[in-house]
Amino acid sequence: PSGHIAAKELAKRLRKTLPDNHIKHIISSPYIRCVETANAIAKELHIQIKIEPGIAEVNSSRNPQFLDADQLQIQFPSIDSSYTPVMTRVDLPLEYSDGDVQIGQQPQQEK
Repeated sequence: PSGHIAAKELAKRLRKTLPDNHIKHIISSPYIRCVETANAIAKELHIQIKIEPGIAEVNSSRNPQFLDADQLQIQFPSIDSSYTPVMTRVDLPLEYSDGDVQIGQQPQQEK
């Protein structure tokens, strides 16, 4: 896909533009599409990705693309397993999804 190509091109450009590798950290939301982009850059710059659930979109339905760091590390070895996120999945509020707002439903609380 074009997003993967763009991520690889960005990674190469960053490596050329910043030859001393001034980038020391990559912080990504736990959505797979975000980690895929971060992974291309992490590979090129030889640094790890820190997963921070708190920078994800509204967590209304616990999207199956929203994974914890240990789950992501299976597919993306560049995940930093030693990083402790500021917010965890359980810290995120359950909010309306676009569909719930349109039909006026209240969000269901997790047990």
